[in-house]
Amino acid sequence: ADLQGLATLAAAGYTPAAAADLWQAVLAEEEANPAGRTSAIFRTHPATRERVADLAAAAAAAGGPEGTRGREAYRASVAPHLARWLDAELGRRNDAQS
Repeated sequence: ADLQGLATLAAAGYTPAAAADLWQAVLAEEEANPAGRTSAIFRTHPATRERVADLAAAAAAAGGPEGTRGREAYRASVAPHLARWLDAELGRRNDAQS
């Protein structure tokens, strides 16, 4: 599924390396978790560190132009929701995950 996602984003003109970057951010969150536990939703998936390595290798092999990361479009699309999402996250009162 990760490799299919990488292929899809590359075909859409996005930077293939962004897939590995996303999982690198997830890895940083996991490592910052003081409980040292991975979220239950990832227990049936490959280890995050393995995903980062596999996606980085696949992105490098894909080559081609850098493409776009779509930051501006993404930020514009989520901007109307940020305050509500932040309120919901803070309402969970789970500082270790937030």
